[in-house]
This record gives sequence, C-alpha cells and structure tokens, in this order.
Amino acid sequence: MLSVPSHQIPEHLAIRPLRRIECRLKWPFASRSERAACRTIAHLGGTFDFASFRPFRSHVQSIYLRYVCFTDDHMKHLASCTSLMTIDAGNTNISECGASYLANIKKLEYLFLWSTNVGDGLVEAIGNMSWLRMLDVSNSRVSLNAFEGLRTHFTNCLVSHSEYGKFYRTYSGVDALRKWVNSD
Repeated sequence: MLSVPSHQIPEHLAIRPLRRIECRLKWPFASRSERAACRTIAHLGGTFDFASFRPFRSHVQSIYLRYVCFTDDHMKHLASCTSLMTIDAGNTNISECGASYLANIKKLEYLFLWSTNVGDGLVEAIGNMSWLRMLDVSNSRVSLNAFEGLRTHFTNCLVSHSEYGKFYRTYSGVDALRKWVNSD
C-alpha cells in the first residue's frame, strides 16, 4: 500500500519489487517477538533486513518504509524490534506520537523522518534517545525553533532539515560530522 502512485516515486528512492516479495516470504523467519512487526511491514509493502539469518531467531536490523502507508498505529509493532539500527520512514503518515514508540530501542542510530507529520513535539517524544547518530526531519512540520531544540538536544547527532540546513552547518554540525566520521 503505497502512499503515492509508484510512477511518482523518484527512482532512487523506490523500493524494488523483488525486495518487497522477498520480505513477504521471509517475515516468518523473524524471532517470535519481532514477527508481528515484520508481517505488518511486509503486508504494507515495506522491507526489512535481518542482522543475520537464523530461522525463527533472526532479528531485524533495518527497516525501509518510504512511501508506504505506515501510521502511528503500525509503529507500535516496531517497539519490539530491539536490534534495530536504521529506520527510513520517509513520506509516511508518522507523527511524533508514532516516533515515541521508538524511544526505547537502544541500538537505533539512524532515523529518517523526512516528509512525515512529525512536528514540534518530536524533542519531547524521542528526547531520551541520546544514542542517535543521524536524524532527518526534512519537509516535516518541525519549525525552526523546534529544529534548533533538536540540534541543541542531540549534540552527538547529525540533525538534518532541508530548509534549515544552513543553521545546522553553521553551528554544531561540523563537530558532529567529525565525531560521526571518526566513530566505529
């Protein structure tokens, strides 16, 4: 279930049809606690990758939901994916309420919420995620003041916004980028 017709999705952002089919076939091999999340992702047309493939004990490492009709209610399932490192939820119907379900996933480092419904309450929703390395809120409802709050709150994280990018580069962005490049 795509949020826009497939011919309107930029080719470099489209999820390949074979990847979608692959995920529809492999979700049953997820660990018991993550199976519902994998089933939901596959059913809606998103994709996921396992950290390593071990039948019925595989843990999800990355999730790609861009341009999929994924909502805050669907986000509840992702809270069980404790090995998640990356979520690309660009152009979905997620708000800060849905993002709050991710707040306790300690391995989550890369969170892409571009073109979503997240707004100024995002700092409050995910504020305890000091382990984030990259957060993209481009084309969202995040105001300049909230963007400044995110940038200030997440000092070791690259916070990105397409409209406010000049502020990011002017202030803490360069230091955060150096730390990120030199990290493991």
